[in-house]
Amino acid sequence: MITPRKAHGFVFLNDSLYVCGGLNEGDEDLDLCEKYDLRNEVWSHVAKMSKKSSYFTLIAFENKAIFKFGGVANGSLIERYDDSLDKWSEINFFCEIKNFVIPSLCGGVQINEKEIFVFGGVENHSEVKKSFIFRVNDENSKYPKFYVTDVNIFALPFDGFVDTGSFIENGCIYTLVDSLKETSMNSKFLLSFNGRKWSKIF
Repeated sequence: MITPRKAHGFVFLNDSLYVCGGLNEGDEDLDLCEKYDLRNEVWSHVAKMSKKSSYFTLIAFENKAIFKFGGVANGSLIERYDDSLDKWSEINFFCEIKNFVIPSLCGGVQINEKEIFVFGGVENHSEVKKSFIFRVNDENSKYPKFYVTDVNIFALPFDGFVDTGSFIENGCIYTLVDSLKETSMNSKFLLSFNGRKWSKIF
């Protein structure tokens, strides 16, 4: 990478791997972003995030945008990166729950053409099993453009956080969840979600 870092977000979009934010060698939050072009094997800078942050999740959406959820010191912030404009912007979203907080180290994946499913994470230094749906509505929708709904309806089976990418295969979500509360030591568990319930594979 161009900038050494840790605790950063990473995601694949349009033949490139995007690496954003994180902590530098002095444990200071970063807003710097770069991408690795897999075809040409070249790193290059892209636009900076709106806020410096670490321990967040990045989720590719419709092969044209990246959404950033959570992060240390930015628990109520969602950002969107527009690939065509090379630009980050903060998202104003609607949620029926007052002072809704998005956990750091949450996991997530796009589940249909309008929705992202987000789950797990850390709030106030404690693991949580929280979940929610982030919906992107059409401009002419009667609902707000960006909407958080279904909070905790499909929560994880136990408190934990996600520091790796999640994916969908054969209609099921697969994710690795770290949990200190589930065992006496920090352990990873492979979970699957079939749209109705979570199952622990191992």
